[in-house]
Amino acid sequence: MKKLESIFISFLVIFSILLYFIDFMALDISYYNKFHKENNIAKVSNLSEKYVQDASVSLVRFLKNGKEEELKENFNKKEISHMKDVYKLFRLDRKLYKSFISISIIVIIYCMIKKDRMFFYYLKKYFLIVYFSLLMFLAICSMFFSNSFMYFHKIFFKNDLWLLDYDTDFMIRILPEKFFFTLFLNVLVLWSIVVFVIYIFIRLKKSIGVKI
Repeated sequence: MKKLESIFISFLVIFSILLYFIDFMALDISYYNKFHKENNIAKVSNLSEKYVQDASVSLVRFLKNGKEEELKENFNKKEISHMKDVYKLFRLDRKLYKSFISISIIVIIYCMIKKDRMFFYYLKKYFLIVYFSLLMFLAICSMFFSNSFMYFHKIFFKNDLWLLDYDTDFMIRILPEKFFFTLFLNVLVLWSIVVFVIYIFIRLKKSIGVKI
């Protein structure tokens, strides 16, 4: 029972961190600006730099508050409808990582108070196993990113609004597949760093007040 409990909490902590950094990177306008500059998106997409910057800001603002007005000046009805679906996923993402991390903190604090040695023993033992299991899956997805990206949309979107037209939908010009692939890699790096920091914390016996 303690083994399953520790594996479950390990998963909740690790998965919630992953979900958090997906949200974090999607709201990081500096990432958008850097990507657009490094890949010369304005020139490649045949759009003005001002439009690319303004459209990116409006996307970030919309992902934060879900207000349709943020998008009307830069995107058409199809793009806006698709972003409404995207926003629903981000709302779910935020609810999940907040709930998961809250549950994890409550359980860990409870086990610390109870000085539950077996829980922390198994937590230390399985934390990285859970992480590497999930990392392996994500690594495979990155190796076949185009297909993974397509299946992701087919699974999480009930319509075909995500199938944008390069000629009429400017969103696909400023957010090409490479944008999402690079974002995905950045998420994995940040996620991995935090996971290992937490694991180091778990390894420090005195930090949790329990002799393991």
